[in-house]
Amino acid sequence: MNRNGRLAISLTLAVDIIGGATGSAQTTVVLYNHRPSGNFTFRSLDLNSASKDDLAKLPSIGDALANKIINGRPYLATRELVDREIVSAATYAKIEGRVKVATTSR
Repeated sequence: MNRNGRLAISLTLAVDIIGGATGSAQTTVVLYNHRPSGNFTFRSLDLNSASKDDLAKLPSIGDALANKIINGRPYLATRELVDREIVSAATYAKIEGRVKVATTSR
């Protein structure tokens, strides 16, 4: 067996031992403002019911943008933040996976 073959086997065994490829991983919920890396999910905020303090914890959203988001309610889709020019496209890209719009039956 050549060197590359031994290296591939060693890496495969290391991943298996650590729990990467075949191990079972648990998903952890983290706060809103952490960077997206690792094995976890974000708790999504509902744009129509989140408090100003919770919205301000999102990346690149401060008190001023939180107020603009609250004043623009109600929302039918998260993309309305950009369509209505409440936040920039760059800011929306940072928070897109962390916000939602809950559907309500009428």
